[in-house]
This record gives sequence, structure tokens and C-alpha cells, in this order.
Amino acid sequence: PLPSAKHAEWASKRWPGTELSQLSAGRELYIRNCSSCHSLYRPGSYPPQYWEQVMPEMKVKAKIGENEARDIVRYLFTVSQQDSTSGE
Repeated sequence: PLPSAKHAEWASKRWPGTELSQLSAGRELYIRNCSSCHSLYRPGSYPPQYWEQVMPEMKVKAKIGENEARDIVRYLFTVSQQDSTSGE
């Protein structure tokens, strides 16, 4: 799913300064990098903390830099968290 202003507002509470553009970039990076090895999962398919736990291993396999990994995790964590609390 596309991140929204609501997602950005929530994310900025956890990670001050997070903007919608960063969440959108994280989504694009997730699609581009992660789909080259396996099917993509909806962020809400897993609890938010799962994404933080799996990223260190996945970023090495996919040769993703720290900043890109950060943006991907913020997108996945935020959308997963918001979907699980809003029933979407």
C-alpha cells in the first residue's frame, strides 16, 4: 500500500523528522530490491517488529545500504503498525 500523511505523522513520532517522501521512497526501494529475490509481502502480513529483525540479514543479501535499509524498515514498520491498529 501507498503510505499516507497519517502514516508519516505516526512515523515522525517514532523517528522524528520522518516525512511522507521518505516512506514513499522506502516503499519504492522495497518493491525494487526485495522483489528481485522473492514475492513481496504486504507489510501487515507480519508484526511491525519482524521487519526490523529481518532487515539486517536481507540488506546483506540484497546489497542494500544503511540509508536504504532504514527507509524500507520505516515504511514496512509504519504501514504494518498502522494497518494492525486501524483494522485495514
